[in-house]
Amino acid sequence: MDIAEELGLSVSTVSRALNDHPNISAKTKERVKKMARKLGYRPNAMAAGLRNNKSKTIGLIIPRISMFFPASITTVVQNKLQEYGYHLIICQSNDSLEQEQQLANTLYSARVDGLAVSATLSTTDFSHFDIFKQHNIPVVFFDRTPKDYQAKVIKGDDFLGAPPPPGTSSNRAAGILCISPGRFPATST
Repeated sequence: MDIAEELGLSVSTVSRALNDHPNISAKTKERVKKMARKLGYRPNAMAAGLRNNKSKTIGLIIPRISMFFPASITTVVQNKLQEYGYHLIICQSNDSLEQEQQLANTLYSARVDGLAVSATLSTTDFSHFDIFKQHNIPVVFFDRTPKDYQAKVIKGDDFLGAPPPPGTSSNRAAGILCISPGRFPATST
């Protein structure tokens, strides 16, 4: 049974009530939300993403989840994205170029809003990421970064570690990489 039909309201009124539109009375909002709970309504995030062209989802491709550094990065990235209301799709390439290419296509098809990648050891041709660039979907490489491919990269220094966080006196950050807006700006190579 449809919420609008059950309550004798228009679909647009129900939609506005579910989204707390200011022109809908508190009484109507409560009726709609009560019926939504009763009918087990769940918002369709994919439909909303098509409507506003935002999925609130970021893709992450890493070589192996079992490796310490990619696992640590995954945790940091996911925690930071959640602060901004985003979700993370984590993909493991198993250090296979073919899998990396498939995962890039899958994430593009999933309409991610951005992509972070630690490439495979054998990736020398990065053209499978061109589709993202062509559609203005940000791609950032970290850890294993392209050498001859125009891209945003986040690099650390293998000897000194990552750049120290702003406001600290330390010259060593011992391999800490934090992907967060404005913290360590990505550079183009």
